[in-house]
Amino acid sequence: MNILVVSPYYPIKNRNHLISDTKAVHYFTREWVKLGHKVMVIHTYFHSVRNIIRNRLKSEVYQDMSRSYSLDEIDGVKIALLENQWLIPKSSFMFNWQNKRQTKFVLNVLKEENFVPDIIVTHFPTYYLDLMEDFKANFNCPSVAVLHRSDIEVLAKKGKLFRERLLDQYQGFGFRSSIIQKRFGELNNTYNNGFLVLSGAPDKFLINKSQLRPINTKLLRILYVGKLVKNKNVDKVLNSLACVKEQINFHFTIIGNGPERENINAQVAKLGLNSCVSLIASTSRENVLSLMGKSDIFIMISKNETFGLVYLEAMASGCIAIGSAKEGIDGVIQNNVNGYLINNGNEEELANLLIKISKMDTIRLENIRAAAHQTAVNLTETKMAISYLNNLISIKYE
Repeated sequence: MNILVVSPYYPIKNRNHLISDTKAVHYFTREWVKLGHKVMVIHTYFHSVRNIIRNRLKSEVYQDMSRSYSLDEIDGVKIALLENQWLIPKSSFMFNWQNKRQTKFVLNVLKEENFVPDIIVTHFPTYYLDLMEDFKANFNCPSVAVLHRSDIEVLAKKGKLFRERLLDQYQGFGFRSSIIQKRFGELNNTYNNGFLVLSGAPDKFLINKSQLRPINTKLLRILYVGKLVKNKNVDKVLNSLACVKEQINFHFTIIGNGPERENINAQVAKLGLNSCVSLIASTSRENVLSLMGKSDIFIMISKNETFGLVYLEAMASGCIAIGSAKEGIDGVIQNNVNGYLINNGNEEELANLLIKISKMDTIRLENIRAAAHQTAVNLTETKMAISYLNNLISIKYE
């Protein structure tokens, strides 16, 4: 099957300054190639005017879409990068002439690459209403929209006519979390279908259940891995730990880079946590895996999280995960069953939970961890890519 994927975010070799929004979509497509399917990705990258000026001052390459496109290939997946620019500051609005030019170039790319899609999959579909209308006129194949958190925010703002236009364009809908699916249903009362497109833990992250290190409540080893940005609420975790430092023994390891790094360093010192907090720069997946295997608890109580693959990676490595209720991981983590959920950024709730865990019966903790590990076993990269593919096949041939 020829699968055409359209996305504004995708990794591109030698263009590290482009925002790739993780490699989540690529983890699906590379598995489809392994299974014998042909995959072409149209990566339409939108530059802000500010970024274009900044990149040119740094001598970064900016390829205007009006002139050409660049073709890349990663793990057998062909990627055509088409670059465009938002002309209105702080807005994702594109003028009609820009949409027409984008459509023309996408059609030219497919013609030059001799790629005729059997199905079209669009991630972040609210970016592409005009493009998909043109696709419907040029290709006799079904199309599937995969919605992310930002799509729900756009749909809520745009109103009923915009939502009806989206519903009319696609034969199937996928959702990056159960929370996104629920919110889409609330916005569109007539729609109650669709399927989940969940990321999976890398198969190599899975350790054998017999290799799980015993949890030591006398010294809880706590871990955070991710960007150091405001919405991740690492500062809230530190405040919670400062509240319980006289009641439980712990060591908190923070792995990541980002604009909040200096603030976090200063906060650690201010709270008197230097002896029980380590701040490590972003490191390889292998090193992260090693540290996860040595940790008891993984905490990420962020807000506006689409899914959070790192939770599953931690669960696969033997950590008990604490996440945010009503965010992307809710539904995968079930509170008090295979992990814990609290309201995002709630310092008091987190502090009370950590005290509760430190006093919990070891057998109960091990049961929760075993359930977390089994969840990761059920949701590996390979299994999730196959599940996603099977849903596309069913839409193609229904």
